[in-house]
Amino acid sequence: MGQVFGEYTLSAVRCIVRGYSIGADTGADDSDFLGVVPVSDDVEVVTGAAGYHVYTDNGDDSHIATFRVLRASPAFRILSDLLQEQFRQRRAGTPISPINFRVDDPASGDRISSQHGVFLNRPEMNFNKSVGRAEFRIHLPKPKITYGANIRI
Repeated sequence: MGQVFGEYTLSAVRCIVRGYSIGADTGADDSDFLGVVPVSDDVEVVTGAAGYHVYTDNGDDSHIATFRVLRASPAFRILSDLLQEQFRQRRAGTPISPINFRVDDPASGDRISSQHGVFLNRPEMNFNKSVGRAEFRIHLPKPKITYGANIRI
């Protein structure tokens, strides 16, 4: 019999967006709820004519958090309200109220937090046979990240 290292369940993942809990219990899409990816590679490579490579730190530590939620859910309402608040502020030319963002995954130990999130998009409108899904993307400049192996970046 194989060794069991741990148990994973989406409902244990805690995601807080400006004080609101977003997760399996609020209408997250159970197949692909949240992804957080770097905006760009950490290093840029330039190759000269002689074949030498120069590696440069690009300095962009930002990430994008992508939420996939059911349209008829509390999570959709929460994210829509926060997005509309930032949208109105941008249109009025006033400073944008940043979104505080935090994710904790107890199974892997992964943690991500940022104090300055900004919505990048409005979700598409889909009309399907079953309840539709919506995708929200939030830019996270300089998030604090701890990977499960306790690697801090």
